[in-house]
Amino acid sequence: MKTNAIGISILLMLHCGTLFAQHETKKFTIVAFGDSITAPRKNIVVYSDLLRKEFAGKNVDVINAGIGGNTTAHALARFEKDVLARDPDLVIMQFGNNDSSIDVWKEPHAENLCV
Repeated sequence: MKTNAIGISILLMLHCGTLFAQHETKKFTIVAFGDSITAPRKNIVVYSDLLRKEFAGKNVDVINAGIGGNTTAHALARFEKDVLARDPDLVIMQFGNNDSSIDVWKEPHAENLCV
C-alpha cells in the first residue's frame, strides 16, 4: 500500500506541477474518494496521509472522502456532497472491492458460488 501511494505521489508531482503553478493564489484541492482502501483508519497510514505529507508546505489541500464498506452505489449517492461541493482540481477514485464481494455482506452468506 505504501509503495502504491508513493508512486501516486510521484506521478502527481511530475504531471501536475504546471497545475500547481497555476494555483498560486488558490489552493490546489485533491479529493481522495473511495471505500475502505481510501478511508481514514485508526493507526494505519492511508495514501491520502502520504499525499498530504508529500505536499506539505505547498499550496495543496488533500481531502480524504473515503468511507469503509461503501460500494459504487454509495459513491453515486454521495458524489455531489463529498466531491463536487469541494470544487476539486483533482479526484482520485478507488471503488469496486465491496461491489465484487457483495455476497459476503448478504445474510445468509453466499456459499459455493462456482458450480
